[in-house]
Amino acid sequence: MRLGLDGRICTGSYAVAQAWSDALRRHPEKPDGILFPSRHELSLPSCAIFETVESELRWERWGSLDEPQFADELSTLLAMGTMGLDP
Repeated sequence: MRLGLDGRICTGSYAVAQAWSDALRRHPEKPDGILFPSRHELSLPSCAIFETVESELRWERWGSLDEPQFADELSTLLAMGTMGLDP
């Protein structure tokens, strides 16, 4: 919104979104990434983190959704995909 863009930026052509991403990455303010609405579910956020900050990130593996301790989370996600966002 601060850039004056609308939903077409995240639902339209990947080439357009990538061109904006490239422009932002080269911008003098040097943003670390972009937070934007998910292409598949506009009410959910997605993010793109630029490779320039990769060395500052630490990745931690939490497990896999097919592990028994995540059965509830997997059920919720599957229900969201078949019934909308309110399972």
